[in-house]
Amino acid sequence: MPRYLSIYRMFVATQMKTLVIHRADFVVGVVCLLLSFIAIRFSVWAIFERTQNIGGWVKGEVLFMYGYNLIAAGIAWFFFNQAWGLRDTIVSGGFLRY
Repeated sequence: MPRYLSIYRMFVATQMKTLVIHRADFVVGVVCLLLSFIAIRFSVWAIFERTQNIGGWVKGEVLFMYGYNLIAAGIAWFFFNQAWGLRDTIVSGGFLRY
């Protein structure tokens, strides 16, 4: 198990290095992510300006569930993001460098 944990740490370190190397791409990605959060928040606000609740859900509850979803998705992305491209990395032979 310690061997697999060290390999996983290498994957995470490689991902972080990839994000930091291309600073402009990183900044653009963060700005776009923030804009998408703002757009969703604005959409929820616009919907609840017209109505008090939707199916018994009020604005605060909807925003709480959205925030909870963001936390869960962020944790899943952090731990499993490298797994999506693992098959292609193995097939292309890029996995051997690790």
